[in-house]
Amino acid sequence: MLRIVHGLSVSLLSISMLVRLVLGILVHFGAVYCAWELSGGLAAVLTFLFPVIGEIYWIYQIWQLTGHFWSILAIGCALYIGVWLLFSLLAGIAAGTAPSR
Repeated sequence: MLRIVHGLSVSLLSISMLVRLVLGILVHFGAVYCAWELSGGLAAVLTFLFPVIGEIYWIYQIWQLTGHFWSILAIGCALYIGVWLLFSLLAGIAAGTAPSR
């Protein structure tokens, strides 16, 4: 039974790694695009160079402009955090169920 759980967790871990990579790129370039549209080139370059700080800043700015916290950028960041949590959980399950040799 542990072999099945281990194999399943390793498979899902591989998929979550791909989703984490793709979602991270999409969220980051979405934040850079928001910076470009709302404040111009310098803001886009700074957002590109400082990813996490830039995303938090632009979520806050969009929230202030629209009055709604759940913008597309905020939802993308929440999904990204969720995938990171899933990744951590699956890594722990895969390590805990690894067959001993």
